[in-house]
Amino acid sequence: GLSDEECYSTGNGGQGAIVVVDQEDTKKFLDLATKFGIEAKVAGRITEKKDYDVAIQSKFSSGQTIYY
Repeated sequence: GLSDEECYSTGNGGQGAIVVVDQEDTKKFLDLATKFGIEAKVAGRITEKKDYDVAIQSKFSSGQTIYY
């Protein structure tokens, strides 16, 4: 199998799907997802920040924090 690091760097980290919407459309999107029985939540946001540090609390085998 994949290590935690491999999963998060080569795949979508176990997410069923990732959708990017404008911030002002977030509530509308979440309401639509609920209407159709789809579990959805805000997982992050896109910023203009120039340093690319990401910390992921792994939900897989080790539960470790992975930094990119």
